[in-house]
Amino acid sequence: ENVCFVGFQQDTLSSVVYSTKSKLRYDSINGENEDVILEQCKLDLLKLASPDAILRLSKSKFDSEFEIVSKTYFGLKLFSLADYLQQLSRNAVTVENYSIPKLSFVTTHSPLLTESDISQLIDNLEACFSPD
Repeated sequence: ENVCFVGFQQDTLSSVVYSTKSKLRYDSINGENEDVILEQCKLDLLKLASPDAILRLSKSKFDSEFEIVSKTYFGLKLFSLADYLQQLSRNAVTVENYSIPKLSFVTTHSPLLTESDISQLIDNLEACFSPD
């Protein structure tokens, strides 16, 4: 799991289920929306999957699921890091005229950032947080 899903921890699945039930106001007494909850949990978990994990699915024992999962995953319109950072800056909290972006955790398969990567990251961060 931790190789396929970015940030996967022991409590990831329970957190996804809890969050989904909270969003959809699950009625535990009547068991309503169980199918909707399951499908939303699958979609939320899929958002945590790395692209290479989706591609490796075709070479696994779950190869029969590859076509539907890959179409769903690549249809999610997940954006670049720069787009994500810009979205964070738009959703920032303002305190005493200071814009404070939400915190986020970024992981990479690359062991180290190169000078070029660092320069590009700084340029993107400056573009994201500079006033328009």
